[in-house]
Amino acid sequence: MMMQEQQQQQQQLSGSSPRSSFVIGLLIGGLLFLALHMEDQVYQMFGATPGCDTVAGMLGGMFGGLPQIELSVDDDYIPPAVLPWEEELYDVPSPDMKVAICAIIKDSETFIDEWIDYNFAVGFHAIYIYDNTPRNDFREWGQKQYEAGRNLQVIHFPEENNNLTQKNAYNGCAHRFKNESDYIAFIDDDEFLVLKKHRDISELIAEHLPDGGALTISWRRFGSSNKTQYSTVPTTRRFMYRELRTHIRVKSIVKSEDFIEMQSAHSVFVKNNKTIQDTTGGGDYDWDGAYNRNRPDDVAVFNHYKFKSDKEWWYKECVRQTVLGAGMSWQGCGEPPKVGVTYDDAAWKILRARVPKYRVFDEWHDRS
Repeated sequence: MMMQEQQQQQQQLSGSSPRSSFVIGLLIGGLLFLALHMEDQVYQMFGATPGCDTVAGMLGGMFGGLPQIELSVDDDYIPPAVLPWEEELYDVPSPDMKVAICAIIKDSETFIDEWIDYNFAVGFHAIYIYDNTPRNDFREWGQKQYEAGRNLQVIHFPEENNNLTQKNAYNGCAHRFKNESDYIAFIDDDEFLVLKKHRDISELIAEHLPDGGALTISWRRFGSSNKTQYSTVPTTRRFMYRELRTHIRVKSIVKSEDFIEMQSAHSVFVKNNKTIQDTTGGGDYDWDGAYNRNRPDDVAVFNHYKFKSDKEWWYKECVRQTVLGAGMSWQGCGEPPKVGVTYDDAAWKILRARVPKYRVFDEWHDRS
């Protein structure tokens, strides 16, 4: 009897019974299952965005909006060891394949050098940059890169920002340079290709796109890592916390001779007898090919450093705005950047191994 009374008192103090705790646990478990397995069918019901903090969005839609979980990310950073295979494999001759990048950029001076270094280090043979600034700000910078022996060209593209600007730049780039490259990747200056099983981009394509067509690779979105302002530390070193799950959105790499035009900024139209696939050889795409519900991440991903620090995010969305124009940029203005929950230093390990000058930043303590 005394033990039963103590249990009743504990239940009264806690404000819940085992039955209510079970119900709450069952509810949360059900939401997690829905988020992971039926995301596209339920996100609109609860006001969440597909692939972006879905569980939090669903709970927020049900219970009136929950605050974003903030993690304490200290800069007690331990430099990763330089593994022998990271450098030795890079020195092995790659297949005779020319893979280029088409990109449109705007006001990217603070991090463009790192992005260029990284992409050449993973095997891209050429980078074509469409400069969306009104003054052609990157002309002299691009000329210096070219004089230094890099296969890089800057094309002034001051087209007014709207939801077609990015597609128009990609289309123009692909048609202009299709005879100089076997394959073309359409990516942005905040996206870094992380290869899990291949030495470089040529090996990836040789295995997963040998017959042409287009290959899609999913995003992994990185948050602010609780950084509040800009610092001169490389992007891949500053931001090492990402969303838990690989994002549903993709970017595309296409065989040049099979390219027709962009379907969206993330997807392409190819010739009728060619396929569009992910690294599994399949893909579960939405109507315009920008989303792949399969979201494979065991072979390759694009690390997407969308948010950066709090101040950089505010400036990008509220002041500078993106190449998509004010009509799209306003969606992020006033919203805090995501922080990230999963530690991931893969891109930084690639950069510091293949471009040794960056290893000096292992000694820096980023207090931003």
